[in-house]
Amino acid sequence: MNYKKHGDTILAEVRLEDSITSGQFDMFGCVLNNEDSILGDLKVTSSYKLMRALGIYKKDISTGEIYKSGLKKGQPKFKKQICFNGVRHVMDWALQLNYYRMLLEANDYEVKDMVIQALCRDFSTRTAAEREITRPLYLNKQNQ
Repeated sequence: MNYKKHGDTILAEVRLEDSITSGQFDMFGCVLNNEDSILGDLKVTSSYKLMRALGIYKKDISTGEIYKSGLKKGQPKFKKQICFNGVRHVMDWALQLNYYRMLLEANDYEVKDMVIQALCRDFSTRTAAEREITRPLYLNKQNQ
């Protein structure tokens, strides 16, 4: 296997292939906390996609008040509440990362854990803050 070695701890930008497809993972090795055999992938994404990947969503909750005039007269008033326990929408990332894992394991590498490092390109905007995305980088652990 041809690979680029960064120090003695990380394989980076390695292209692997099998009879179905090929793929190039971003990093493998001591990626986090000096733990070995971690498969990592870098993603540059929007605050919206990152919000969904982290399981953050907004829901309407009743304020207990009713509109007194206008088109909504007599209807209840609602406000948005941020929730952090939603479904993590990471299917496309998980499929890609798991296939990289399968390719690595077919080449006799043991993968102990997987992580997505998501870089939010619009983290400093008002819209991102409203979505509770306040940092440029988030780690998203994937299950095998």
